[in-house]
Amino acid sequence: LEELTWFACARNRIGWFPGNVYRLEQLQYWDLSQNQFRELPVQVGDLELLQQTRVWAVGPGMLSALTHLDVSKNQLTKWPNQLDQLQQLASLNVSHNQLKVMAPCKIAQSADQDKQEGIGEPDLNGCDWGKLESLASLDVSHNQLEKLPDDLAKMTALESVDCRNNLLIELPQTLDLMNCTSFLLDDNKLEALSDGFAVGLAKKLESISVRNNAITSTSMRIGDMRQVKSVYLENNALETLDK
Repeated sequence: LEELTWFACARNRIGWFPGNVYRLEQLQYWDLSQNQFRELPVQVGDLELLQQTRVWAVGPGMLSALTHLDVSKNQLTKWPNQLDQLQQLASLNVSHNQLKVMAPCKIAQSADQDKQEGIGEPDLNGCDWGKLESLASLDVSHNQLEKLPDDLAKMTALESVDCRNNLLIELPQTLDLMNCTSFLLDDNKLEALSDGFAVGLAKKLESISVRNNAITSTSMRIGDMRQVKSVYLENNALETLDK
């Protein structure tokens, strides 16, 4: 299957696969939605794979041609590893899972690291978001996220971000996503939207959607958001509308 570019495995009961799957170097579209994954497997220290690939930790990062990855509607509790190695990835859907943090777990990169402290725990610096230079669509909706990465704005190609139905309390101070036209934040626990949100998304954002939060203040520089055509603030805790 060396020439395989499209792999649709949705609506099965798959919870694991061997590391050889990551040797599909031409794969562009991979749909793993509606299965039983708790994490995307990373095969570490497999001698046969090591001989074939010269890679100690064989995982998603080997799929260098991948443009579309859908692992929605699984049981993911761990953010997928090695995503920042997928420089062609344009669309990522991890919605409807059980993710609490957008951080991959630390994995050993050699035999000497297997027993190091922190292996298997979330590594908040484990993903270089700036390397996802092609990512245009990010769907993390319907999870249990309490915050977004502070350096989310490094993904400069983002056009659409869906964060609905999470547990977000606040947003990153800086959100300079100059190509973003859609940023959905309905059904979270946000209490305010900062000026940084408005300024960072001022160039192309067409709709502000923050229904069903706990927002008490709209102290945003909405006037800077020249492209906005609609604002949805239903079911919050507003007593007045700020300028």
